[in-house]
Amino acid sequence: MSGERADAGRDTEAAEDDGLYGPGSVAWKVIGHPAAIIGGMRALMVQALEPHAMAGVFSYSDFTARPLDRLRRTMQYVGTMTFGSTAEAEAAAALVRRVHESVRGIDPVTQTPFSATDPDTLVWVHVAEYHSYVAAYEAYAGSLDPDEVDAYFRSTARAVELLGAPTSMVPQTRAEVSEYFATMRPRLCLSEQARRTIDFVRFPPLSREMMPTSVPIRMASAAAVAILPGYVRELIGVNRPRLIDAPTRASALIGVQALATGLRLTIGRDGHHERARSRVRERTRAGRGFRPHAVAHGHVDASDMASVGPPRPVRRPE
Repeated sequence: MSGERADAGRDTEAAEDDGLYGPGSVAWKVIGHPAAIIGGMRALMVQALEPHAMAGVFSYSDFTARPLDRLRRTMQYVGTMTFGSTAEAEAAAALVRRVHESVRGIDPVTQTPFSATDPDTLVWVHVAEYHSYVAAYEAYAGSLDPDEVDAYFRSTARAVELLGAPTSMVPQTRAEVSEYFATMRPRLCLSEQARRTIDFVRFPPLSREMMPTSVPIRMASAAAVAILPGYVRELIGVNRPRLIDAPTRASALIGVQALATGLRLTIGRDGHHERARSRVRERTRAGRGFRPHAVAHGHVDASDMASVGPPRPVRRPE
């Protein structure tokens, strides 16, 4: 009986654990929206422009050989950090830290040592990623007020702290993020490695693995390019006017919804985002919680689609 009581206690504790952010957080709203897939693709292109970050990815990643597997793993990790329990998020981060320990070498662009455990590199990858989620949400999903954006950046700093970067290094407001990108711009360049990586995102190959999702992937890629900052577009050679390649919100969401559906065939319905939905539903029935907006990563139900509204041009990137 004592063992059964202990198990029940652990189950109750897990059900009450809101994870790093919790229902009602801006992180759940932003990262839980399908537009986060567009944000992830935008982030890859921005991240690639920093030589040390690019050297680690290019030297140790298999993303060009198995891109959908890499995308699924990334979605699963982000889903765990966002919607998983605190223990699940900490365990996922610990696994990534162990992998990072072996990612090191000499960057061919700067001829200086790089390491995936370097706090500066961790912060760059984090800020480019989480800023991209906000950029995609504001362009294709809805508006966020200034307090929401600042709360989002403050709370999500916890994710990179678990990977080894002190929060004192992480910009935690929209203004601080903008200032951070301004200080990083002199370091950014389109190396050969970065060009190949960005071209892979912009022009996904029609391989056997990619064929079933080629159309939605290209739609998501175009939507990501449309919200790149002007200086990034200039660096990577996107010189056409934004009106030519800026998709409407509706067409972008159709593409990412189709892509998310295809990926979920492999990820399954038993991921952390589904367990988070179950925890919230249980607490709602018990009078201890509420239903957040668009909790499931990559999923929109009928009520969420009603909030999408008519197509409109994308918001001009920062």
